[in-house]
Amino acid sequence: MKRDSLRDLLVALAVAVAVAGATVTTWSGPYRGLDVDYLHGLRAALAPADPAPSRAVVVAIDEATFRAAPFAGLPKVMWTPQVAKVQDAVVASGAAVFGWDLILPTTAAAYVADRDFDRPLLLSLFRHKAGGRVVLGSSQVRGAATYPHKSFSWAAGGNANIRSLDVIADADGVVRRAPLGLKFKGDGKVVEVPGMALELARRAGGADPDPAPGGGLLLNFADRPGAVPTHSLADLLRCAEAGNTDYFKQHFKNAVVLFGQVLDFEDRKVTSARLAAHPDGAAPPPPCTPAPAPDARTEAARAAAGLRDQVARGSIPGVYVHATAVNNILAGDALRPLGPPLRQGTVFALALAAAAAALLLSPALSAPLLALAAAAWTALAVALFRGAVVLPLLDPLVAGGVTAVVLYAYRFTVADRDKRFLRTAFASYVSPNLVEELARDPGMLKLGGERREVTSLFTDLEGFTTLVEKTDPQTVARVLNAYLDGVVSIVFDHQGTIDKVIGDAVSVIFSAPLAQPDHARRAVDCARAIDAFARDFTRRQNADGVPLGKTRIGVNSGVVLVGNFGGSRFFDYTAHGDAINTAARLEGVNKYLGTAVCVAGTTARLCPGFTGRPVGDLVLKGKTEAVAAFEPLTPERLATGAVRDYITAFGRMRDGDPGAEAAFADLVARHPDDPLAAFHLARLRAGETGTTIVLRDK
Repeated sequence: MKRDSLRDLLVALAVAVAVAGATVTTWSGPYRGLDVDYLHGLRAALAPADPAPSRAVVVAIDEATFRAAPFAGLPKVMWTPQVAKVQDAVVASGAAVFGWDLILPTTAAAYVADRDFDRPLLLSLFRHKAGGRVVLGSSQVRGAATYPHKSFSWAAGGNANIRSLDVIADADGVVRRAPLGLKFKGDGKVVEVPGMALELARRAGGADPDPAPGGGLLLNFADRPGAVPTHSLADLLRCAEAGNTDYFKQHFKNAVVLFGQVLDFEDRKVTSARLAAHPDGAAPPPPCTPAPAPDARTEAARAAAGLRDQVARGSIPGVYVHATAVNNILAGDALRPLGPPLRQGTVFALALAAAAAALLLSPALSAPLLALAAAAWTALAVALFRGAVVLPLLDPLVAGGVTAVVLYAYRFTVADRDKRFLRTAFASYVSPNLVEELARDPGMLKLGGERREVTSLFTDLEGFTTLVEKTDPQTVARVLNAYLDGVVSIVFDHQGTIDKVIGDAVSVIFSAPLAQPDHARRAVDCARAIDAFARDFTRRQNADGVPLGKTRIGVNSGVVLVGNFGGSRFFDYTAHGDAINTAARLEGVNKYLGTAVCVAGTTARLCPGFTGRPVGDLVLKGKTEAVAAFEPLTPERLATGAVRDYITAFGRMRDGDPGAEAAFADLVARHPDDPLAAFHLARLRAGETGTTIVLRDK
């Protein structure tokens, strides 16, 4: 593994581990419960679950009860005869147990002369204690215990039928768990007793659940409104007084009944269902009796105070916390979070995945990919939450996001610095896709020089010097820019590297800086494309009155020295060697031959399927060895009669046939627009023989 790659890998690993570790140990500690909150909200909004029918039923002291007779204007301590009547009717209907989410620490007998005022409730509690059908509530706040009045406690059977109503809020004040058991000090020892919800569920036949990691029962609140049936105490009193036992049997048989307050402000808890809240009393069961007409003055007062029955609040009455816990225990669908090892392992794994994406992929690709992965993880968490499984939600998203941002910064300042340098250095003369390959793997470029077989291509625009001297600068600039733009675009299309641009002349290298096994074919195809472009460009410019000649192109292959050459203040990626000089000479030969493109035999031999006609064996100025040269042609032109006749005449000339001159003379007579045939005819008439052409000028 390359040293820089190993460095980047170690940095990515360190960042992922550090960010994930900080997330699971520092940031997420106080806020870990937010996973449950957000998953409740997302599930309710996107994929509501359909829970089992509620065994828990609430008898509510609601706002309607406070406004109805005989409760209106009386303190709750004076309601005991009516509560007794409703409790008897509920238990008589076959309810499994009747639990009090309400504490009466005093009695009406302390305030009224009638010492038997509470007798109906005392008798009701006494009748039902034997079967364990009634459980009263108690509470401890900051060490101060609140119990039912001793007369109610005695009537209900004492501590055996009294359970704590306390719930435990997390560090952020949100209730997400119901305690399964609570510890109390007594007689010099600590005693653990079940909480209200567990006690009620046990008496209804439920099995003890396994506590969630961290303790207690992680509550799985229902998504739909009215999931816990809620009956108004006032309505049930009218129903009991009317003797409608069928209504009680229909709604309370086998139920776990919780008697508590459902009010606008009293005994409300902020729970993990706060993001999936419904108005209190939404989707209620049908009442037993029609409600009396509301008092207009009372309703006006409520409206003036800003109170509305159908308003979703961020808190719920505390009785629903116990009702939810009872349902979760009986249905076995309490939330099941991952244990610490799995949870932390998931966060680390996803942070590492984010690190890999941020390091190995471009930001333009990895950022949308990470966003898509975050959405997919959220969808998976919601899907599993429908089955009561709690995947970590925020920790992986935070750890993955922070890891990606840190690594993007690292790439920009460190890892991609060399890539940006290469893009800047090579963007002017290497095709864009080659620049990207170099940026992805700078090791493919050996800076400083190396010997390599390449194909070199030279171009020159005939008549450009005259154009510069005789044409206004604006026209020259326009024509030159358009010409070079076309030539360079063609070079880049064929994956060539611009070596130099000098005026109108362009020098191109193939197979450098990146090796190209088919460099010869690329160069020949590029030469043909430039020739076609240049002919059309010259024709259009001539039609506009701009005097341009043809573009001459020379192509040669060979081993050269390529690399960056220069000093500390300047460098130039270029190639040096005889093969480069030969390509430049071949470009110049075209003006003597009358051709536009001249390809060396070394290139033609490296180009499978090369089609063209022989030019001759050229002895370039300053050289002693001849270079075989060809004019590349399309297969269609190669098949024409004129080219076939040229090849026949050329063969006779190569073989020393005396009839070669006549053959060329006949060819020129029939095809006077073939300058290469005319060139050879002139040579033969001057007394030269064979195909070797000695050039005295460059």
